[in-house]
This record gives sequence, structure tokens and C-alpha cells, in this order.
Amino acid sequence: MAAKKKAKKAGKTAKAASRKPAATRRAAAPKRAAAKKAAPKKAAPKKVAPKKLPHPIVHWEIQSKNPGQLHTFYANAFGWNIDANNPMNYGMVSSGGSEGI
Repeated sequence: MAAKKKAKKAGKTAKAASRKPAATRRAAAPKRAAAKKAAPKKAAPKKVAPKKLPHPIVHWEIQSKNPGQLHTFYANAFGWNIDANNPMNYGMVSSGGSEGI
């Protein structure tokens, strides 16, 4: 029986000797994260010419009990030159453009 114990002990030491020391054992390689792709570059916004309206605004009316006060308000607010020199004293504003207001 003593011989069997010695043989077992010898086998254990042989196995232990065949193992690499902990410092030289190769650890499992850590998993790498997938490489991040750069976001695609956004194209510069295109400059678009203003579209012509199919039916441009050519006339509108604002009715008031006190048209003189209304003319003054809009002249000051928007810098409009309001012409009310007509028989009905309508305040007319010129857009200065060739197509509507």
C-alpha cells in the first residue's frame, strides 16, 4: 500500500510539474468592442432661390373706423409709405416689386 501511495504522490507531482506557473499562464484574451464607425458627414444645405408664387398677393384690405390712425401705425411699424391721396382715401402701399406685394 505504501507503494501505491508513493505512486499516486509521484503522479500528482508530475502533473503539477507539467503545469505552467500562474505567472506564465496565458489568460483568456479580453473581448474587443466592435470598432465604432464615424458618423457620415452631413452635406451642406443647398441654397435655394425663392420660388415664385403661382398666384401672388396683389391686393388686401384692412377696414377701420379711424383709417388715419391705422395708416400711421403701419407706416411706423413697417416703414411703409402709405398713399391715401384718392377720392375714397384708401391707403395704398406699393411693394416696389414686379410681382405682387
